[in-house]
Amino acid sequence: MIRATLTGLAPALADVLRARLRAGETAASTAFGEALAAAGREAAPRSRRGSHKRPAGTLAGSIRVQMHGRTGVLSMRRYGQYVRTGTRPHEIANAFGRGPGFVVRHPGTRADDFLAEALRSAQVRAALRRLPALLLGERTGAE
Repeated sequence: MIRATLTGLAPALADVLRARLRAGETAASTAFGEALAAAGREAAPRSRRGSHKRPAGTLAGSIRVQMHGRTGVLSMRRYGQYVRTGTRPHEIANAFGRGPGFVVRHPGTRADDFLAEALRSAQVRAALRRLPALLLGERTGAE
């Protein structure tokens, strides 16, 4: 949220400026959220064949940003958190639907924080450079 104190302006002009900044804030938030989601989709790991009956690219295809006013919520498939943070070795009971008593000892997975990589991407840095212009309601030529 941006807070500014406007002094010495005619009330009508101050109201117009406030409205323009609010609209610019929403446009800037949306542009940044879309850039982050796109960078996340690019950075998400993909297997060549897919796994666990999911086609390759399922996690990447699920990354979205939903805007609620000036706030964005990044979402992805539930297992994306396990990809980001990794898992410790663990047992999986009734693995592959083979029935009770069938247990698989999973070795765990290495963490791949692809969203941190996405935040460092050139695409997100470019979106950050456009934010001031979007806040002021200027067209950046990149839309």
